[in-house]
Amino acid sequence: MLSQSSTEGLLSATYVENYLDIVENLPNDLQRHLSRMRELDITYREETDAIDPDEPRYCLCDQISFGEMILCDNDLCPIEWFHFSCVSLSIKPKGKWFCPKCRGDRPNVMKPKGQFLKELERYNREKEEKA
Repeated sequence: MLSQSSTEGLLSATYVENYLDIVENLPNDLQRHLSRMRELDITYREETDAIDPDEPRYCLCDQISFGEMILCDNDLCPIEWFHFSCVSLSIKPKGKWFCPKCRGDRPNVMKPKGQFLKELERYNREKEEKA
């Protein structure tokens, strides 16, 4: 009987062999595109496999720190740091910036404190329930 890693290796090899047969008959531009996608997938897998499970999580996506990040200007923000891409930023805004959970009508205006504190309590309760 094969071990789990041997079985996975065999399945991976079969998958790759079938995949290469299909790709061989695609136009060159599609082959290049698929090659790039494979490279990105391999890079992503290597990066995610190497993540320490105790690494702190940030942002709305609940992922580790990577790329450009911005700090919410609310000292009580439960998340604190956000990836630019997750909050639709390409450059750091001038002045104060509040995350989607803390902001009021505009990114540079905080929600009324009473409303924020109620939402913070709810957020913390939900987070505890998940853990």
